[in-house]
Amino acid sequence: MSNDEQAVSEMYDAPVNVQDAQATLKRNLPPAGTYVSMVEDYEPTVTPIKFEGDNRQFFNVFLRAGLRTKGGEVVEQGLRFKFSQETRPATRFGTNEVIEGKDDSASKRYAELVKAYLDYAGEDGEALKTLGQLIEFVKTTPLQVRTMQGDNGLQVTGIAYKRNR
Repeated sequence: MSNDEQAVSEMYDAPVNVQDAQATLKRNLPPAGTYVSMVEDYEPTVTPIKFEGDNRQFFNVFLRAGLRTKGGEVVEQGLRFKFSQETRPATRFGTNEVIEGKDDSASKRYAELVKAYLDYAGEDGEALKTLGQLIEFVKTTPLQVRTMQGDNGLQVTGIAYKRNR
């Protein structure tokens, strides 16, 4: 090794500044807010998924969305959420204690998608009868997707369809 090189093992005892690393992470997170799915440029994907030990059918949605900031700039971001037609109660993170009167996020996202479809179709639109209609709606219609900062980046907290005025 030259004088300018060090072995990694010589650095094992170097201190780590956790607060600085967390501040850097927070500074570089995408902004939270209401994004609009960009279906014209990036077709969302809807993939059926099941988790081991659970026979509940989920659908994993991945889409590209944009958020208009105060300066008029549009921030593009990939967003992911799952939904399920089978309603399940919400549970407390870490304890799995059931929260009475609350449904889990996959159940809420499904209900929000159904409402968004109904808002889109209106009274005179095509009635929602099949899951296929709902999936095609997600793939072809710009939706408003509310987000918040979660432990692993943006977390979807709500979905809606809002007509342009």
